[in-house]
Amino acid sequence: MKNNQYIRQAQYKKGFAKIWVVAGLVVVISIGLVVVVSRGCWISGKFYFHSTCNARGVIGDPILLEQTSTADWKTYKNEKSGFEFQYPENLKLSESNGKVTLSHSIPYENRGECDMTADGKTYSTLTDFKLSFEKRTGNLTFEYTDGEYNQGGLKGSMQYTGAEGCGELIYYFPVGDSTLVVKRDAIQATSGISTVWEREKILAISGAISKEESQRIFDKILSTFKFTKSVIQSELTKETVLSLLKGDLFDSKCGGGEYKSCKIDITKVSSDWLVTVTYDGLYDDSVKAIRYKTAITYQDGKWISGNVSKTQQCWPNRGHQDFSSELCV
Repeated sequence: MKNNQYIRQAQYKKGFAKIWVVAGLVVVISIGLVVVVSRGCWISGKFYFHSTCNARGVIGDPILLEQTSTADWKTYKNEKSGFEFQYPENLKLSESNGKVTLSHSIPYENRGECDMTADGKTYSTLTDFKLSFEKRTGNLTFEYTDGEYNQGGLKGSMQYTGAEGCGELIYYFPVGDSTLVVKRDAIQATSGISTVWEREKILAISGAISKEESQRIFDKILSTFKFTKSVIQSELTKETVLSLLKGDLFDSKCGGGEYKSCKIDITKVSSDWLVTVTYDGLYDDSVKAIRYKTAITYQDGKWISGNVSKTQQCWPNRGHQDFSSELCV
């Protein structure tokens, strides 16, 4: 009996030890996954480490980004396009045809900033950072994307065009009826991808911006980017209303349908826009007019509509003459 008891106790201890081993492995693997994921990013459903994330312009190290101070940065404001952002004072700012460009160059003789497009000329300076902002009319989209990019109040998609460290990273951020287009040059000379460039020699030049520092500066600039309320408020147009409410309206357009007239009224009240869309003179023997009402707000870079109410007015002798939810006869 005692031998059986000892055997059972030994088996119990072994089983308990196995449980602890399995639990320990689960903890170690979980911690490992957390560390790995925190050091990378997801692009189009696939996981990449930070080296790839930075090369494709997704986002830099969040800890280093937080440590990047903007205390001595300048502030740029564009009243016409309605946005502002901060940027380091060592960057040169220029404006041309609605586009705002930030750039930085260092003294370094070269034959062109991309080894695949050399034009035979010799240049005395090398651009190691270039970024531009431009607000365009319409909601622009990519045929394909290389991932999403979210920083501060900006949320959109990005696309890399180029090869071997050349080209540019393009970002589309929707802003009401418009799109904020951000372009950032991919700097081959500091990428470490091409052996044509003497990367260490370039980075040894005073003031040179490395690929990693360029990513941090880019992320930090965009984290300070914001739109002014006055411009956002003026951008709720009739086209936006029709686009937002096309699934609710009698007609997805306002004019040229089976009615005599269409009217869209937009009234700003506090942080909302009260919208009324009325179709009058319907080619119907019962219903004379249909009216839709809703409140539209602007949140996180996009327009959002609330509940849409629908009322109707009847033709004479076919029911109520005011706008009501009751049916006509």
